Amino acid sequence: MRQYLLTLFSFLLVLSGFMARATHIRAGEIIVRRTSNITLSFEITVVGYTDAGDSQIEFGGGVLRLGDDNVVNGPFTTSKETLDNDTEKVFFTVNHTYSRPNAAGYLINYQEDFRNDDIININNGNSVQTTFYTETLIIIDPFFGINNSPVLTVPPVDFAAIGSRFVHNPGAFDPDGDSLAYRFTSVKRAQNTVVGGYRELIHEDFYTNFPQGNESQTGPPTLTLDSRYGDLIW
Repeated sequence: MRQYLLTLFSFLLVLSGFMARATHIRAGEIIVRRTSNITLSFEITVVGYTDAGDSQIEFGGGVLRLGDDNVVNGPFTTSKETLDNDTEKVFFTVNHTYSRPNAAGYLINYQEDFRNDDIININNGNSVQTTFYTETLIIIDPFFGINNSPVLTVPPVDFAAIGSRFVHNPGAFDPDGDSLAYRFTSVKRAQNTVVGGYRELIHEDFYTNFPQGNESQTGPPTLTLDSRYGDLIW
C-alpha cells in the first residue's frame, strides 16, 4: 500500500491580528483527480478560502503551474460557496493531459497576490506584500496504477482563543485507499521560496507570560501535529 505525506501549510500556521477586507486570501489547496484510464488526463481544482464581504478583489487571478513546464495564467472562471466565520470557498478547475509518466511526480502549484494583511507571524504583519502560494505533488507511475491526490474535507475556518486548546483536523481521505501521513513544512510564497519573517505560533513574542503559555498555565506553549491522524494541537 502506498503512503502519502500531507504537509500542512500556512492556512494552519498563521496568526491574524484582525480580519482585513481590502485583501482576502486566507487559505488554499489543490485537488488532483485522474479522469481517464487510458490517457494521463487530470482534473486540477484550485480552492481558495477568502474573506466574505466587501472586498473588490476576486480570487482566481493568479498563476497555475502544472509541473511539466505548462503554465496557465488567470483570471480563471470561478465558483463560490459561502461558509461560516465570514469565509467564502472559491474554486476553479483546469483539465490537463501529461505527455508521459513521472515516478518522481509533477509539482503543481498556484500563486496569487493579495494574501490577507496583518498576519502577524509573517513579515511582521506586512503579509499583504507576501504572495499566497500552495502546491501539491501528483505521482504518475504505471506500476502504481491510477493515482489521485488526497482530499481535505474540513475547511480551515477555525478561530483560536487565548487560554484554550486549539485543535484542527483537515479530515483528509485518499480516494485510492492509500494510507496518509502528516508533517509540518515551511510556509512558502513561491516554489522553493519561504515567506520572509516567519515566526512559529509558539514564538515568545506572542505571549505575555511565555513560561506559562500553555492551556493549563504550567509550562510554555506547544504546537504538535499527529503524523498518523492529522490532529494539529496548539
